[in-house]
Amino acid sequence: MKSANIKDSKWWVTIGGFRTKKFNDIQKFLSEVSEEIKPCIFQFFDAKNVGGWEHLFMSAVNAVNAFDEGENVSKSIPLETLLYASCNDQISKALEIMGIKKDTRDLALIIFADKQNISEQAFKNVVKIIGKEDDSVLDVYSEKYKRLKTLFNVSDLEIEALGEQSVENLINLIIERGSLLRLKR
Repeated sequence: MKSANIKDSKWWVTIGGFRTKKFNDIQKFLSEVSEEIKPCIFQFFDAKNVGGWEHLFMSAVNAVNAFDEGENVSKSIPLETLLYASCNDQISKALEIMGIKKDTRDLALIIFADKQNISEQAFKNVVKIIGKEDDSVLDVYSEKYKRLKTLFNVSDLEIEALGEQSVENLINLIIERGSLLRLKR
């Protein structure tokens, strides 16, 4: 679990990961989480498509900035964060790329609150529902590195332009693609 303040905003975010069992009812699960962490807001992601906590944090920064400047596409900061994380402005496509499904086993979670302690406590409340936190699902290993390159259409040439083939360079390019989303609007 990592927490950070989004500069020049009221928002604190807490980000972490979980390994889960099969979902019987996603809507029931999301409702249970929502009840448990009120008044916080949140978004789950399929962690297999997340390039580390930085990917989610910068997506949240972009989402908050889009709302502050009236350039948001969605009606909520968590959903706008999903759009930026997916590098896509179509909600259905973003959900397809980053959203959780019945067979999702590795979850990433971002919680938004107006105070750090509230955000962190809400995250701990989710741990009680899901079970043990496992931030390793956010790590980028060799198989995930290849998947992210393909998913976000990042070429070896682009990565090498930043210096070398590395996880850090790939994540930076994914974050950049998300940040550039606003220019396409």
